[in-house]
Amino acid sequence: EDLQATALNLEAKNQELEEMDRIVKAINREMELGPLLRVLLEQVTHQLPAAQRALFILRDEEHGRFRTAAHHGYPPEELPFLDAFDWPEPEILGWYDRIKAEIHGGVYLVRDLAGLPGAARMKLSIPKSMLLLPIEIGGRLEGTLSFQNFEDPAAFEETDGAKLLRFREHILSTLAKARSLQQLKEQQQALKASEERYALAAEGANEGIWDFSVTGQSFYLSDRLVELFGLHGLNPRG
Repeated sequence: EDLQATALNLEAKNQELEEMDRIVKAINREMELGPLLRVLLEQVTHQLPAAQRALFILRDEEHGRFRTAAHHGYPPEELPFLDAFDWPEPEILGWYDRIKAEIHGGVYLVRDLAGLPGAARMKLSIPKSMLLLPIEIGGRLEGTLSFQNFEDPAAFEETDGAKLLRFREHILSTLAKARSLQQLKEQQQALKASEERYALAAEGANEGIWDFSVTGQSFYLSDRLVELFGLHGLNPRG
């Protein structure tokens, strides 16, 4: 019996490792913030059979509030409200002040959700039970990952908390990747906007522009410069 139990335990651990590997591969295929976080929610929810819906809220630096970053399993009629809803920071911090049921090293099990700060403002179905994983970076709360069950107040167990905790590093690395991608996208958009403004200014000034790349041993001539000096037929990007 002991050998059989050990074999079953090893088989379960191997299955979980295979699932984690699949999750990492699925996450690495995504290169946009929204799809990246949605894949994360879908994959982790699959590992928690009691979870019917999942929600990822993140800090909005510009407005000092927390907003929905990704969700999974919510009915279409609730999505407009969910996407528009936000939580002030004191409200989110109040969740953890009120919750005392820390079941596994930073994972919280909540059963009385109606009493949480901000619950009265939410025009959404109230779950019967919920697993909460606070996402902290550098000692500051950056977001919260939650998995909800709407039928059973005793839906989640300590083993679910332990399993979610094992995904913490993958969640943090996913968040770091998502933020890096978002910053890169914003930098590219800013660069494109700057180039467009410069092109409009140069065009308005009716001036020609040239540029020579020392490293690439190539030069660029604007269309206006070609026209001014009659350089038609010369490759302006040669």
